[in-house]
Amino acid sequence: MSERFGAFISYARAPSAPLAVALQTGLEKFAKPWNRLRAIRVFRDDASMSANSALWSTIERALQEAQAFILLATPEAAASTYVDNEVAWWVRHKGAQRMLLVHAGGTIGWDRAAGEFTVESAIPPALRGAYAEEPRWVDMT
Repeated sequence: MSERFGAFISYARAPSAPLAVALQTGLEKFAKPWNRLRAIRVFRDDASMSANSALWSTIERALQEAQAFILLATPEAAASTYVDNEVAWWVRHKGAQRMLLVHAGGTIGWDRAAGEFTVESAIPPALRGAYAEEPRWVDMT
């Protein structure tokens, strides 16, 4: 299957919807050729999905079609079953190397001795243990 989306944005709606919308808009317009609607296609649930009877199947198809995964990390996202399922699918099928972490709320810390995110980090359970070394994340708090 060819990759139809340049990126897939995973986030908890309550705290991160405005940031997710701004990020999607910015990515789609960044370096956009004059004759194209957008530079890349970005999957964001509210903008990319219609009401349907196959929610997870639609999300899974978008994950398959995405080149990169962007996690807007907040405590709410870390506690979200949907976000955790999306992260787990991505890590299992495409690996954490093609994932961009965006710190959008709460705290994120790395325990160098343990080689893992700190316990209080706003990171979904499925991402724990996914990195062999400390990843770089973007701070948007």
